[in-house]
Amino acid sequence: MKKENNNSQKLKLSTALFKGSFIYNPILTQVIGICPIVGAATTFKNALVLSLVLSITLIFCEVISSLALKKVERNIRVCLYCLFASVPTLLSSAIMSDKTLSALGIFLPLLSVNAIIVIRCEKFAVKTSVRNSFLDSIASSLGFSAVAVVVGFLRELLSYGSVFSLKISSLPVFSAFALPFGGLVVLGFLAAAHKGIVMKFFPDEL
Repeated sequence: MKKENNNSQKLKLSTALFKGSFIYNPILTQVIGICPIVGAATTFKNALVLSLVLSITLIFCEVISSLALKKVERNIRVCLYCLFASVPTLLSSAIMSDKTLSALGIFLPLLSVNAIIVIRCEKFAVKTSVRNSFLDSIASSLGFSAVAVVVGFLRELLSYGSVFSLKISSLPVFSAFALPFGGLVVLGFLAAAHKGIVMKFFPDEL
């Protein structure tokens, strides 16, 4: 009986993570937090760095918000989300190379005011337990990271014919994909593909 309960909990956990990261992907379904992906995820490496920093920041902010901000006035809470988020982003900036910082530009410090952090903290973290907030931050981070990495991979391949600065394609390149315009185009196709998959395999979730 105990083993069945453990299996049931694991199934519920995996289902929650899958729904939060894929079916209700915050980037592809809610179109929030796309600024760093469009502006800075121009290569696979940049996308990985952005994903790591945002994941750490989101987990930190949601847990702190659930622990300490439930009774704080809403207007003050929003300011505190950004203040808390600036800690991981500043620490990350301090240990990065100048080349990486230059490549990410203003989009790295702007992660501290990213919409996905404020919205998940305000709509979820301050209304539930620390455990649920932690799981939500993991799911949202996975969703953001998956999209950022795919976009960064495709844009680098299409713009430079390379991945991780290694030349792997001799096909013609399209430098426009390194611009924000290119990021929006790739995101649009990903969003369309995502909706098609959800409509076909998970129609009840719509």
